[in-house]
Amino acid sequence: MSRLFQKNRAKTLILLIFAIQIITVGCQKPPIQRAIGLMNQGRWEEAVDLLRPEIESNPADPDLNEVYGTALLRNGQPSLAVWPLRRSYLAEGDRSDSGAMLAEALVTGGASQEGLDLVTELIQAEPDNIYLLSLRARAYSAILDYEEALADTERLIELSPQNPRFLEQRINVLIDLDRTAEASDAVAALRDYLEGDEGDFATNTKARFCGAEARFMSKYGEQDEAQAMFEACLVKYPAEADLLMPMVEMLIESGQAERASEVIEEQASSKLGQPRLRLQVLWALDLESHGEMERAEQVLRGAAERMDAPQPWLELADYYLRVDDMAATADALGHAIRLQLAGEDEENFDYGLIPQEGLFQYADILIQTGDFDRVRRLMKSIEEPTFVLLLQARLKLVEGDARGALADYEEAFRSWSSNAGARYLAAEAALQIGEFDVAMNHYMDSLRADADASDSGLILARLQVYQRLPRAAYDTLYYYLRNVTDKERARDILHMLSQLSLELGSLPSIEYVRDEMLKMDDPSSRGMAVADYAHGLNALQGAEAALAYLESVESLDAPENAQALLFWSRLTRAQGDAESSRDRIEAALRGAPESVELKITLGEFYLDSPETEEQGGALLLEAAEAAPDLPRAQGSLANYLSRTAETEALVNALDASARLDPTDPVYGFDAAKTLLDAGQKEEAIVRLGEHAEKFPWYGDTATQLARVDLEEGEFGSRTLMRARLGSEFGFEDPSFSWEVLGRVRMARGEMSEAELALIEAVRFGPMRPEPHYYLGTVFEERDRTDRARLAYERALEMGEFDEAGLARQRLDALGPAPENLNEEEVTQ
Repeated sequence: MSRLFQKNRAKTLILLIFAIQIITVGCQKPPIQRAIGLMNQGRWEEAVDLLRPEIESNPADPDLNEVYGTALLRNGQPSLAVWPLRRSYLAEGDRSDSGAMLAEALVTGGASQEGLDLVTELIQAEPDNIYLLSLRARAYSAILDYEEALADTERLIELSPQNPRFLEQRINVLIDLDRTAEASDAVAALRDYLEGDEGDFATNTKARFCGAEARFMSKYGEQDEAQAMFEACLVKYPAEADLLMPMVEMLIESGQAERASEVIEEQASSKLGQPRLRLQVLWALDLESHGEMERAEQVLRGAAERMDAPQPWLELADYYLRVDDMAATADALGHAIRLQLAGEDEENFDYGLIPQEGLFQYADILIQTGDFDRVRRLMKSIEEPTFVLLLQARLKLVEGDARGALADYEEAFRSWSSNAGARYLAAEAALQIGEFDVAMNHYMDSLRADADASDSGLILARLQVYQRLPRAAYDTLYYYLRNVTDKERARDILHMLSQLSLELGSLPSIEYVRDEMLKMDDPSSRGMAVADYAHGLNALQGAEAALAYLESVESLDAPENAQALLFWSRLTRAQGDAESSRDRIEAALRGAPESVELKITLGEFYLDSPETEEQGGALLLEAAEAAPDLPRAQGSLANYLSRTAETEALVNALDASARLDPTDPVYGFDAAKTLLDAGQKEEAIVRLGEHAEKFPWYGDTATQLARVDLEEGEFGSRTLMRARLGSEFGFEDPSFSWEVLGRVRMARGEMSEAELALIEAVRFGPMRPEPHYYLGTVFEERDRTDRARLAYERALEMGEFDEAGLARQRLDALGPAPENLNEEEVTQ
């Protein structure tokens, strides 16, 4: 199944729940009037469902298109809203209402520049239109033109000086411009305004602004004062999520994660907080971040059972989505539906009454539970052709029809091009049928549509790295970094950017990555920044520059700088001072004997010398036992065990690393390959198959599966597709990946294609004898005797290999080379 990061998808199903009560609305009125009535009540999804058949019957009606597009936009579907609003606007271009709505749909849907151009054109006719100016300010911010955004915001304040939303917007733009003093004055002015009109604002609004002022102070002022202000706000406005969330963020950023958890639990478990669902969700998310999954589930289940309403059950379903438990997700959703049905039999329920978006999301989840029959029943009630296509495509993909799935996805994208999740799945379908360029384009489109929705940015960058395109990979990651909000993922992106910057030889890029990582909250990221930068200096300017930098770092001996200290020690030893390099790490560990990071560092340093290798292994074993959830501990242990013959222990360490970093394909692949090399073929094949399902783009896994197929006499279309994927994206040993493809082509009798693949294998591995040998057999098959003889000779010059005996037999059978043979002509 897809590894899409489930981003509160269950919450969108609230539309499904509340719409179940709807039977008809004013059937005696024309549909467009009934829809407008629903929209006036904020019932956007019902309006969309009501208007959809009317649009299909009257696709050119500008009034109908305007109302339908507006309903889609307000229902959170800006990409779908663009088309009807564009039709309406083009039909009657002087209608500012449809034009403004089209501009908003473009900006909200991610086409910010196009939206900006349109709204600027509309403003020429109405220069003081508050809605248009506000929309243009958003568009300018979206394209990072903060000066113009500020100009529009200040004009909005002139036109509507009593609107706190514009005052807050001005603060945010000033912060983006790094105009700290003006932002501080604006914060104070907003506070005075709110306090002067105490009775005019809701409690949650005042709590949010109170927290905003404290948050601003924490960013630009004194940390202690900011925390004191947050505490005072919390006393004044207890159990307010809009205040609690920025306070928690500030505490975490200042290294007080434990205090942040305490505050969340205090507020969420209080009498006032228990009935507030947002606080319960925040508490559960905090527990999840600390690995307390069972408690997190208990908090959400307790809230659902206590409140006995649909929305808490949807939050519980959302939790199960995050942990990839689709059966439990479906159960929680079913409970929410039953609550809303108030006892009606779900099996006999008319799903046609459910809004299309909610029904689509529900069916999509059921696909992931394997309940395909029920999905097909639900699809009969879905009238939106795009939703039907997307569900049909996903069904085909999980049932093995990747080509049919891709065709359906491509058709669906004609109407809904910015669906990040569908783009991601379309990429997987394209990979399965060997359409590699198509796959990479879909990953890019998924990233552009919603950077947070999936790991498409990381996958695309990895594929570009595997294709030896470091510049393209760097650009992809830089775009991803600028658009992703997940801080943990940002750290992974920065680490990859550092490695690519080194490959590109760009010290400014390495410095940029270092500076960005030093801004991150967790100490380990800051330590990684120091180590990565030192590696870059060493590669680009030499050991002396790297050592000078490391020696200038404060607290180099601190646990968070353990990796940088290890690099310093290795460089110092390489300079001839082995004793000092060892002594410093040992002294650091004596100063912090409980530090697992320093223990790993000393263990890795010991591994570098045969005399201390056993001591190093013992330290790494101790560290892994002390910190089973620390990725570096398990990774370092796996590195040590790879030097021994302890297959089971190595596989266990690799499995632990894969569990701790489930998005990195290397650990799972290495575990399967270890078993394969150890002769445990049956288990290895099972693992490789599971790995290919989880990481369908990982070329090295595909290569090994194709190799196994060949050994078992299989060389059909599936084997060929695996070998092609391996040659395209193989990273561990590109020469071997191309060799496997060449051998598959040979088995299929495709000698011309085999020759091309084996030439690539020789190019990537000129000192490997096997590609030369197999290339010789292809030449011989194609009656190019002289080239075959030369290929066999070159293979045998490189020493013994499995096919060496066959190579000698073939060479003897060819006989001696002609006396006048021109080797240069033969190899051309």
